[in-house]
Amino acid sequence: GNVIFTGVLGATKPLGNGTGAAINIGAGSGPVEFQSDITSRSGLFQSASAGKVTFGGSILSGETKTPAVATELLGDLVFMDDSYQFGLGAVLGSGGANQTSVEFNGGNVVLQSALGSIQINGELSGVANLTVTSPTRVAVATAIGTATPLGGLAITSPTIVLAGIGQTGQAGITGNATLTATNLALGGSYYQVDGLFAISTKGTTSYSGDIGGPGTVRFNGPGTLALDGNLSLSGALLVPAGHLVFNGSVGAPTTISGGTLSGNGTFGNLTLATGQAQPGNSPGRITTTNYVQGAGTLTVEVSGRTAGITYDQLVASTVTLGGKLSVVMGAGFKPAIGEVFIIIDNTGINPVLGRFQGLPDRARFTIGTTTFTIRYNKGDGNDVTLESVFNPPPATGPKVANPFSLNGPGALALAVGNTGTIQINSGRNISQVFRPFVGYVGPLSVACMDRNADGRADALVIGAGVGQSHVIVVDAATGRIAASFLAYAPGFTGGVNVAAGVMRINGGLIPVIVTGAGAGALPNLAVFNYNGSVRLRSYLTFQPGFRGGISVACGDTNNDGSMEIIVGSGKGPAPHVVVFDAVTSTMKASFFAFPRSYTGGVYVASGELDPTSPGCEVIVGTNASPIPKVSIFSSTGQLLKTFSGFSGPFAGGVRPAVSDFVPGGNVEVVVVNGPQARVHLRVFRFDNFALLDSFFSGSTDNTLGAIVANNPFRLPD
Repeated sequence: GNVIFTGVLGATKPLGNGTGAAINIGAGSGPVEFQSDITSRSGLFQSASAGKVTFGGSILSGETKTPAVATELLGDLVFMDDSYQFGLGAVLGSGGANQTSVEFNGGNVVLQSALGSIQINGELSGVANLTVTSPTRVAVATAIGTATPLGGLAITSPTIVLAGIGQTGQAGITGNATLTATNLALGGSYYQVDGLFAISTKGTTSYSGDIGGPGTVRFNGPGTLALDGNLSLSGALLVPAGHLVFNGSVGAPTTISGGTLSGNGTFGNLTLATGQAQPGNSPGRITTTNYVQGAGTLTVEVSGRTAGITYDQLVASTVTLGGKLSVVMGAGFKPAIGEVFIIIDNTGINPVLGRFQGLPDRARFTIGTTTFTIRYNKGDGNDVTLESVFNPPPATGPKVANPFSLNGPGALALAVGNTGTIQINSGRNISQVFRPFVGYVGPLSVACMDRNADGRADALVIGAGVGQSHVIVVDAATGRIAASFLAYAPGFTGGVNVAAGVMRINGGLIPVIVTGAGAGALPNLAVFNYNGSVRLRSYLTFQPGFRGGISVACGDTNNDGSMEIIVGSGKGPAPHVVVFDAVTSTMKASFFAFPRSYTGGVYVASGELDPTSPGCEVIVGTNASPIPKVSIFSSTGQLLKTFSGFSGPFAGGVRPAVSDFVPGGNVEVVVVNGPQARVHLRVFRFDNFALLDSFFSGSTDNTLGAIVANNPFRLPD
């Protein structure tokens, strides 16, 4: 029958040989109720009772040293008090075919073991806020709270083993749950904690089931938690520490605030406040509706050419950036120049907001032997991309100049008459004059060069005008010679005219040098790589009988990112201008810049003057004419504008160029006179030819004129 203990129960000696329980309730016993506290210094008891055992008071059971034994309670159990201490641990309830229940219905209940493990085989439920601690192991063999949800749960033990919390759509814990372990095993297929579900583990825990309910999941680390199921949460997913590997989906807001996120998961709103996000499982893809990066670091691995498979990608409908970008190159992978990697696929219609720390649009950085440029408006117009770009070796040749700048308002470079010198101007002021060829006195040609193909002039290419075909490249940052070569055979004495641009080869933009043969030689055009070591193209631009020399310029006239080559005829025939495709060498346009009766030759330049019409225009100036005319043409040879470079008659000619001389973002037309007058520079606005500046430069005794370096290097879209 029923057995009820109303007073305090104490037991000091074990049964049998000293290792048994102080109290043993046999299998045939009926319900037993303990209404007061129980104290046993040598293990509580062993119970196989088929009836319910109710504990109305507290329990203090077992010595904290051997030979005391663990408590074993196999029937249905009800714990009504707030303190249950088992010296060498406890086994509560039965599982399997004889499933029993274990209920904790007190307020804030503490279940603890001093030395042993706690194994709960029965169905754990009740309304209490339950705290369980063990120095070795806590295991719950069945899903928690399926009968009656617990009010709360906190388990602390080196090893924790669970079989689920609640059941699909039903909470197993109505309040908060905290799991703190070195090794954590999450079994079962569903967990639902309606409050905060906080997980802390030092090891690696993997769980492939689902987590649901209105609560919030917080992973505190410091180990790794791998989740492969779906999180149908109404609260949030928080990662303040540790490493969360997430390959499922979660609609609730996710915030990384010190931890690391990786995997191929799908998120609603993902905020990388601090910590790291690493798409994929080396590599892979993270997908989210809205991505906000604060002070955290987005790390992407580039090991191949396929997004989400061999290089990491983040996909989002809105993107707000901050913090850092870290790029890791896969072992053995080397992208080709021009290869583009879409690291953030912005699937929405809005532009990317913000930038990665230290990486403005078009910034360059080098990882190992690969240099990337980052763009925030590429792909389909609003993606974040990395493009593998050309990175030239440093200039190590002789120093021929002090460092100088070719960018910004007022930056000009001039080849001064027959002096064999180059003059660097900052606006009206002469910064320096240097002699690029030791001992050479004579005419030079000069052009600005984009040596690393980043859209900005960073070097000068200079050609000797007569007696040889020597070409050098002078690095602006160091003043050192970066390249030196002969454009034509050693016996060639006609001099060279030079230009520079970027040419798309095998998908990548490569800086190139263009040379045109001077007067007395065949009208040969040659294209060289960035240091002149490889002749990429060589062909005649006019009929072989023409010996008047050719002037050359480079410009992206069709706005495809790769240059065209513009060639102007020297003295002798009609003023012929031809435009060639730099890659295929095919003729794209052919026209006469001035009346065919004019035979004084022309100088050519190119640059994007009209921002409303994509592509570079062709600028042509008369070499020797009573009227120093300048005409501007479209890429197909359509005359757009014409004007006089200088007022009044002047037979010395006019040499045009483009440069961003005046602040405002658009390049201007810059002209300088040829021989017979002091060097005179004039700057014109394209749309209305308003004279923006006009000044003399250099010595008053110098009446040999000059050539101004063309600087067409507008940053590409």
